[in-house]
Amino acid sequence: MGLQSQISVQNGWLVCCGRPLIGLGHECDGWGGLRKSHTPPEWIKPFREWVFQLRPRVNVCRHWPGRMGPGSTEDLVQAAEALGRLGFAAYEHTYGLWYDRRRDMHDAQVKRPPETDHPVNPWDNPVEPFFEQPWDRSGRGLAYDGKTLYDLRSYNPWYFDRLRAFAKLCAARGMLLLHGHHNQHTILENSAHYADYAWNPANCIQALPMPPLPETVCVCAAQAFYDVSDPIKRELHRDYIRRCLDELSDCRNVMHKHGAEYTGPLSFTQFWLDTIAEWKSETGKDALVCLCATKDVTDAVLADERRNAHVDAVDLRGWWYQEDGSLMAPLGGQEDQPGRYQGDIAQTTALQLYRQVHEYRMAHPDEALIHNIASSDIAKLWALLAGGASMNVGQLDAVTDGVNYADVTGGESFIHTATFIRDHVGAALIPMAPAPTLVNRPDENWCLGDARAHNYLVYASAGGRVQLKTPEASHARWFDPTNGQLRDAGPSSWIAPAAGWVLWVAGS
Repeated sequence: MGLQSQISVQNGWLVCCGRPLIGLGHECDGWGGLRKSHTPPEWIKPFREWVFQLRPRVNVCRHWPGRMGPGSTEDLVQAAEALGRLGFAAYEHTYGLWYDRRRDMHDAQVKRPPETDHPVNPWDNPVEPFFEQPWDRSGRGLAYDGKTLYDLRSYNPWYFDRLRAFAKLCAARGMLLLHGHHNQHTILENSAHYADYAWNPANCIQALPMPPLPETVCVCAAQAFYDVSDPIKRELHRDYIRRCLDELSDCRNVMHKHGAEYTGPLSFTQFWLDTIAEWKSETGKDALVCLCATKDVTDAVLADERRNAHVDAVDLRGWWYQEDGSLMAPLGGQEDQPGRYQGDIAQTTALQLYRQVHEYRMAHPDEALIHNIASSDIAKLWALLAGGASMNVGQLDAVTDGVNYADVTGGESFIHTATFIRDHVGAALIPMAPAPTLVNRPDENWCLGDARAHNYLVYASAGGRVQLKTPEASHARWFDPTNGQLRDAGPSSWIAPAAGWVLWVAGS
């Protein structure tokens, strides 16, 4: 597709080179990943069963000097080819939880050097690989991890060079790169997350009004981090947001978002969007923007005409309807609520997911929708697609075993679906939208339709008869998401071969 593959949003769908970009997004690795073949250092042996169960995912800013390959310093070409081969349509990047591996035990009380109780000083023997941070080291002082202090006004060229290079490799393969500006996990849930973070005042040269360790808990860190009323932090945030935009401004397949597990307040979201708008106005450049926040914050932004004008996509992972139909939607800015709660979405049903996505697609038809659910449930994946969502990010098994890029498990059905959309439905999907009024039993038959061209996709969640309020079709086929097979369906009187098949009706 060439380096100029541009991704846009048309009729609520992500589109690349005139065709819909449907599929899975790979959520990058943020910590962990010791392989069983490695001899663990003494300090980690009590935790080996927990840590060793992890298998590393792709992270293009993981750095293992002198070692290249899966789970180490990624070979960028090899990693991009692997993600494309395994059926991924996007890569979601966020900087790592901490710089090196010593904090994997989640112990915030590991003392600063040289005051260490470990028999072998881990600061003399850092545990590789490293998760490079976007900020550069100053060469001055001593941070909590034993390296020099960060300078929050200076940026790590290796980090951004790698990210930009990988974005271009993704563009050549028609893939989206979702760039998360921040990793909220660093300031919430566990004090160990904050111990080595660049914005901890013990770790940077700036006189930063942020709480230190061990005198504080992470809730205080989150509250302080998102407080842009403070002029020092406001300017540091503004400069960093603009740097993220500058570094990737030539990559037209990049979409910027707040970052991983974001549950911050409306005020910070408004500031983030205003900074992006300011950058656009001053540079004359454009950037794709994904709003990823709690429901109350998302709704407030989407109702704000000025700020909504800069939103291209909405990530719905921050809230959902539970199995009984009640709403699970923590409020933004409640910093005692870590983003990990988003994993509880696994407890909801396909019908409730369809309800959520469909509601937002109908209310906001100009924004693309993205979600994050386990990819092993075919009905839930089709609930997203039939509701009008383009992308499902993450919650897949690891794609590397530390030596090779392994096959994806749990997401095969959506890979079959993405292939079916790309190779068969193609651009005909772009004018389609959720059309529950055109099908019988709309709670069970989830329909995407373009009535003018008589093109339809109907997911028959319960099987049985499918009836469409449309002229007799010239060509109808059944698609099986479990294996990617197609079979003729006849011109009318469609009865699904089994629950979970998809009726594809193509107009003349």
